[in-house]
Amino acid sequence: MWLPVLWLAGQLAAGSDAPVADLKKSCDKGAAVDCRALGARHAAGEGLPRDLGKAAAYFKKACDGGDAPACLALARQQLGASDAKEQHKGRLTLERACELRSPEACWQLGELALRGVDETKDLGRAAELLGRACEGAVGRACVALAELFAEGRHVGKDLARAVALLQKGCDAGDADGCTRLGLAQRDGLGLRADVGRARTLFERACEAGSAAGCTQLAAQLERSSEGARDGARLLALVAKGCAGGDAAGCHREGLMRRDGQGGATRDPSAAAALFGRACEAGEARACHELGVAREAGRGVPRSLPEATGLYSRACTGGDMRGCLRMGLLYQGGQGVVRDLVRSSSFLQRGCDLGDPQSCGRLAPMFENGQAQGGRNIHKALALHRLACDGGVFENCRDRALLLERGGIEMARDTAEAARLFARACDGGFLPACYDVARGYEEGIGVVRDFLRARTLYVKACDAGEARACERVKRRR
Repeated sequence: MWLPVLWLAGQLAAGSDAPVADLKKSCDKGAAVDCRALGARHAAGEGLPRDLGKAAAYFKKACDGGDAPACLALARQQLGASDAKEQHKGRLTLERACELRSPEACWQLGELALRGVDETKDLGRAAELLGRACEGAVGRACVALAELFAEGRHVGKDLARAVALLQKGCDAGDADGCTRLGLAQRDGLGLRADVGRARTLFERACEAGSAAGCTQLAAQLERSSEGARDGARLLALVAKGCAGGDAAGCHREGLMRRDGQGGATRDPSAAAALFGRACEAGEARACHELGVAREAGRGVPRSLPEATGLYSRACTGGDMRGCLRMGLLYQGGQGVVRDLVRSSSFLQRGCDLGDPQSCGRLAPMFENGQAQGGRNIHKALALHRLACDGGVFENCRDRALLLERGGIEMARDTAEAARLFARACDGGFLPACYDVARGYEEGIGVVRDFLRARTLYVKACDAGEARACERVKRRR
């Protein structure tokens, strides 16, 4: 967080080329700015021996004389010390600098209050200090304050105010502020959605050094026809994002190098390295991709135990594919000891994250009493519905079979069952066409129609459904 003392000293000494003797005389007479210049020279070792103790003494004298930059320099030197008492002094010196209208000092105090460093986290105090720093054109402070308003943390949630602060931060030169403003513009959060303006903001952010801005610009281009024509530019942008430390950029670059996109030669080893880098930085999707590579031995040595660990990490990080894979591994006892309770736990997590396949795999476990909590037919029905609505048409059929059968635990509903059989058949799960045909033949939930039944039996038979073939032969 703190700027290096030598760099700061150079900045403070800039423009002060007066002889040392003149500076000392002026400082002794109370000229704070010249005391600060002497402190800067001692800190940098320019024209005077490098001596941080003397530098601190001159900075303190200037700070006591009301020179805000000297207070800030002294505070940074104190906060960089290993001694806790000295660090506490640094915080008090920062307070002095902020009172003397140093926006940078107010920003640093605000960040300390935001993170709860040296004291209990105080979001109210943080908001006040960040506001003062933002008014002083410290872009980072505007962006940090925008986050508080966007999330409604201590201050009232106000997306419009958050957007205005992001704009101010971006205009003050904070590249990440431009990226976040671009995301708000793209998604219509606090202002009208405008993908064109979002792209402009991402371009501005990327050029100003925001790694995330480069990655977001690539994603924006990828959704356009321009992206399809210029894969090399996409690759260059995500590579720039990755080089700048953006985990999502490393993940996307890994995908492109794995698949040979953007003019890149297929390179599974390079892709795996990029996935590993992104995974370590917290990108859950990359953990899943590296798990896939580990399981298949693609670009890295094959290791199912390591793949399992990566899938688990992906799931914990919110990647639903990792949850599904872990659920299936525990269900089949692959690379782990078979454990249906843990399997159901992972599948439930995947389902909660919105993965219809996880919901679909979990449903029969509740039917059969294999899931955590035991048999629960109503839970199974609900899970079949989620999977079916998510496009897993096999689960449409499974839900239909339960409804057609009915029983003590639930009422029979043949009409709804017939609708679901038809949905599964129309969705491409052809074994369900047999059930639709059976319904038309026997009048279960629909009006009997032998012609339609035969047509559907043929369709199911062609798909390899043996029972349908038997019915076709029987009706000849």
